[in-house]
Amino acid sequence: MNVKLFSNKLRKGLFFVSQLIVLYLDFKPRLRIIFSNRNSSWKSRLQKGFRFTHHQIVFEEITAKNIANYDLIIPSTIKELKNLNNTPELIRHNLIPIPSLESIEICDDKKNFFQTLSKNGFGKYLPQTGGKYNYPYLLKKRNDEAGKNSYIISNEEQKHALSEYINNPDYFSQELVSGKKEYATHILFKDNKVAYSITIKYNFEHQYQIHGKVQANYSELIKSSPYLDVFTDILRSIKFEGLCCIDYKVIENSPIIFEINPRSGISLCPFFFSILKVL
Repeated sequence: MNVKLFSNKLRKGLFFVSQLIVLYLDFKPRLRIIFSNRNSSWKSRLQKGFRFTHHQIVFEEITAKNIANYDLIIPSTIKELKNLNNTPELIRHNLIPIPSLESIEICDDKKNFFQTLSKNGFGKYLPQTGGKYNYPYLLKKRNDEAGKNSYIISNEEQKHALSEYINNPDYFSQELVSGKKEYATHILFKDNKVAYSITIKYNFEHQYQIHGKVQANYSELIKSSPYLDVFTDILRSIKFEGLCCIDYKVIENSPIIFEINPRSGISLCPFFFSILKVL
């Protein structure tokens, strides 16, 4: 293992231990927490942190029928988030706010997201969208997760092969932002301000990539992002409250935002327990 990877693992380990100590010193009553029943990777990462705490966590589909049995609800699918908005009386007092249906729909529809943020005056923090670009450029699906339906178009042959999607209103074109480093800032936005944040920096081999289809060489933990003021203004503009993950690159000391996921992201999972200290 090289020095950089060892240093990064050590930094994550020290942060992990420090957050456990904070949690023990600021002792809180045992919470029964329900998380969305996602894949084994999500579960194992969440269990990694919570196994050292006295809190109970379970993984089930989050429905109106079962949430009454728990102290804290953590939905991590768009479907569950939208469904919970139909039961405001059940989520009103959740320790972590459930985003409004309006803000979920803004974030979930990536084309609408860019249009809304541009209209709200945040265009300088976004890649260009909807135009004609030099190769390579990006073709994205409006509703997607982890880049599953995103494509890098590098030449005429690829453009022709993907013409079915290019002419589909469910897709749109976007400037492909270069850079080997990509960031994910996880935020708990509560009472109109950042209550908690943690940032993961991903280091890739090449300048162009679709994170989700291409895995990073390694990731680094950054305790705080220097762009929280920008993110605060953006989240306030769409009246967002709750957990989110903001994905971006940094160009000339400015974030270029690709998306805001209105839910918990997988890279937060090992450290999720540390959120409890601010609740």
